[in-house]
Amino acid sequence: MALFDRKDNKNDTDNISYLISALGSKDWKLRQEAAVGLAQAGKPALIPLLKSLDSDNAMIRSGAAEVLGAYGEIALPTLLKLIVTGKENVRDGAARAIGQNGETALKPLEEALKNKNYKSRRGAALALGYLGYLGPNITGLLVGALEDQNDEVRLQAAKSLENINWKPANRHQAALYYYATDDTDSLAKSGRDAIHILKSGISTGNTARKRKIAQVLSKINEEESLILLVKLLEDEQPEVRQAAAEALGNAGDRRVWQFLVKALDDHISYVRVEAAWSLDRTGWKPSDNDQKAKYLMTKERWAELVQMREAALPVLISSLKDDDNSIRLKSTEVLRAMGNVGYAAINEALKSDDPKLKRAAAHAVAHIKQKNAEAHSQKPKDRPKSPEDEIEEQIKRQKASMAKRDSKSEEFWAAILRKNNVNEERVLRLSKALSDENEIIRSAAVENLKSLGSAGTECILHLLADKKNNVKIAAIEALGDLKVKKAAPYILKLSGDKNENIRMACAHSLGQIKEPKTIPGLIKLFSDNHTGVRKEASHSISEIGSITLPFVKKAFDEADITVRITAIDAVSGIRDPVSISLTVRMLNDSEYDVRISAIKALTNFSEYLFNPLMDEALRVSIRGNFMEKTGMISALSEIEDLRAKEAIAAFASDQDNKIKSLALSAIKSTQETEDPGLHKKLVIQKQEIKEEISEIDRIISGLKSDDNTVQMKAAEQVFMMGNEIIEPLIASLDENNPSFQNIVAEILIGLGDPAIKGLIKALKTGSTAVKIIAAQNLGKIPEDETINALCDVLYSETNPEVRIVAAESLGFTGDKRAVDALIFASADENTKVRASAIRSLGYSGDKKAIPTLIKAFEEDDTYIAKTATDSLKNIGSDATDALVNAIKSGDGAYKLKIAHALDAMAWVPETEEAITYYLIAKRNWNEIERIGTPAIAPLSELTDDSDIDTRLGAVNAIAKIGGTEAIPPLSAAISDISVMVRKKAECALIEIGDPAVPYLEEIVASTNDPTKRTFAMNLIRKIKS
Repeated sequence: MALFDRKDNKNDTDNISYLISALGSKDWKLRQEAAVGLAQAGKPALIPLLKSLDSDNAMIRSGAAEVLGAYGEIALPTLLKLIVTGKENVRDGAARAIGQNGETALKPLEEALKNKNYKSRRGAALALGYLGYLGPNITGLLVGALEDQNDEVRLQAAKSLENINWKPANRHQAALYYYATDDTDSLAKSGRDAIHILKSGISTGNTARKRKIAQVLSKINEEESLILLVKLLEDEQPEVRQAAAEALGNAGDRRVWQFLVKALDDHISYVRVEAAWSLDRTGWKPSDNDQKAKYLMTKERWAELVQMREAALPVLISSLKDDDNSIRLKSTEVLRAMGNVGYAAINEALKSDDPKLKRAAAHAVAHIKQKNAEAHSQKPKDRPKSPEDEIEEQIKRQKASMAKRDSKSEEFWAAILRKNNVNEERVLRLSKALSDENEIIRSAAVENLKSLGSAGTECILHLLADKKNNVKIAAIEALGDLKVKKAAPYILKLSGDKNENIRMACAHSLGQIKEPKTIPGLIKLFSDNHTGVRKEASHSISEIGSITLPFVKKAFDEADITVRITAIDAVSGIRDPVSISLTVRMLNDSEYDVRISAIKALTNFSEYLFNPLMDEALRVSIRGNFMEKTGMISALSEIEDLRAKEAIAAFASDQDNKIKSLALSAIKSTQETEDPGLHKKLVIQKQEIKEEISEIDRIISGLKSDDNTVQMKAAEQVFMMGNEIIEPLIASLDENNPSFQNIVAEILIGLGDPAIKGLIKALKTGSTAVKIIAAQNLGKIPEDETINALCDVLYSETNPEVRIVAAESLGFTGDKRAVDALIFASADENTKVRASAIRSLGYSGDKKAIPTLIKAFEEDDTYIAKTATDSLKNIGSDATDALVNAIKSGDGAYKLKIAHALDAMAWVPETEEAITYYLIAKRNWNEIERIGTPAIAPLSELTDDSDIDTRLGAVNAIAKIGGTEAIPPLSAAISDISVMVRKKAECALIEIGDPAVPYLEEIVASTNDPTKRTFAMNLIRKIKS
């Protein structure tokens, strides 16, 4: 007999209440007895049991469900209603009870799955999860429910399938499950299997669902995913369009540009902003002025819009109708900043047939009048800035940076002089003179400025831009007299002026300043069409000295005869023995005038390089060619010193009769009686030198041999000969024979200190090839002398190829004495030099190098960043700590490189703060959100970042994390100058609700910013409403 037919079961209400209460007991025996008692109680217990399904005690709910299940078909209609209309706990309890009815419950649940009411379908899916024991039929019904159009039904079906330990039979079922559970990462990995499901969701889903679909589509590399995203970009809901724009940017496909560009016209500002960011991420550049103007407006780059002038007017005028008041105001400000161009465009808009544009133009006129009136009145100093003030200031700063300073302003000059601590009396006198219209007075003022020393140089530098040549020349000469190094690049630039007097002054002053970087510019003046300019440039090269010789040597090879003659003139004034050998080379020139200039130069050397000249004459007499010998005899014959005549005597025994005759004629022309003893002495000396030179040539020839035996024997003879062979060996390094060069370099190192000193000298005066070989091999000798020599190369060598090798050699030594020089070279103008220095700093392992290596990440060059990363890896844990600290500051690109460096160093974050800063650098906002509350403090630091994308990303992440800790940074963002950032912060605070009100009320009470106060008051009203 059914329980409900029992007439003798008349337990009172109190007993039933007690039994239901006992279902929650921790004593399982008591629970069991209570369940039996309630089952026997029959119909009177039904209503209390149904009510108990909503109990706060899970054990009571579970026990009640079991008892109700025992009631069978009589309770089933009521239970089926409860899974539709009941609260969550009631629905679950009713479903459990239905689950005990077995196949009896199956048919009504199948009917419920077809019901138009989604709650019926959701309840059926819930109950089926407790009927899994009936086999595949239940699984099929639930898998079918995964395709329901309602999110809640699909989710419940997925949960029920989990409840019965279901596993997807294929990729399509798996995709349905991921879609139902919002597992977007797994769904994206399903690829094409997900597309059909997502397509259906676009047609039937709500706003939240469509936003999630957009996120998934961006991760699926299929053609159809792009088509669907474009469709979402046209959705009626702006939140969906924003998500689609973001997703298209993440997809990184250039084919979507046209659709994103179209989105720049969206009537909702944050959709436009998202489209602009996505265009940035895909490398898009505007193809016309209209696109550029829309993009700049969306990115709030108002100053650049001002520079576009007429080209930006159509977009600016159209934006006067924008739904966002701040956009309208800022567009008006840009038009105002354009002056007459902007005013004319607004006047045209006033005549428009479009009533909305006409009204907007009228509002713009009123706003401009108000702003102009304020500009003419005295504003309070402490007046807080409004968003339109921000744009006005931005435009002013841009204009100021572009505007040329008025050098005629007395106040301008006075401000500079006072900044340099010039006494007030002089300030008044000089500022008046410098601003005088009379160029003579301004020129005279330069002399007074020069008397001030360093305090006057800033004013003199500004005078280089004076419109009058006389003033410029006075300034150039003064800066030369004062030897102002920082003036060198400006003077060098002026050396190209069309006025020859300015060019002459520049050439002269550069010789006084002696800045090595100006040497190529001075050499360039050797071809000037004005003799005075060439003469000054030549003199300046001589003044700068030996470091110019490599540049002059190149000038000897120029096709222009004028350049070669001027170069000879320059080298004749350089007091370095190398100058003599370079000049002898020019005795072979094809042009007579060049050879004559070389002879004159050799004669001039006798005044200050007499002994080296005599040595070179003796060398030429033995090893010189016909042209060199005749030229040297001619030069020597012009020298009055008797020793020069003795040197000519060395040519008198030459095998060439013409040379012998020329030498004898030169000797006779002096009308001096030749000393026979001296002549005999010279002949013997010449023969000894010949023999020695012949032996050296034979040894060097042996070193070049391909026969190892000959090579080894020659090397032994080098060590037997001693120091005499060092200089010829170093000179032989200039040959383009790498194998021979390496052998010679190794031998020189083995010869010890004299050879090392020779290499150091070659490092300063040799050809580029010799310098490179010297730098390579000196790095193998980590002594003070060699380290210092290589460091000097980084400081003063003009050829970047030599600096590169020197930096690499210092790295090879791993010597910490080189760290300062390598740090200096890390800022070299040549990228390869910087890279070599940065790499070598890593080899040093010195902690002192860490700041320099981290600073290298500020460069745009990816190779430099990779090299710096490798060097930091060599230094180890100290570098890791510094990187973790550095990632907290700097711009986005800099932080990202640091993050990559930390990746390369296999860094493992130890704190949530560290991982948050790392993820910020990677812009991985999703992962940051998962960290939760601890991430809010680092994110809060970004709310005043100069980059709008960074601010928005931070505010968006804080909003998603939520909680009371998110309120302060979100409250700070409500007055952000970017509309998008403000909107994000406002929406998040509204969602947080009442807990945000006290913070906003505090802003209202304490802020002096009326705009911020207004925003806060509006937010409070929205929250309370």
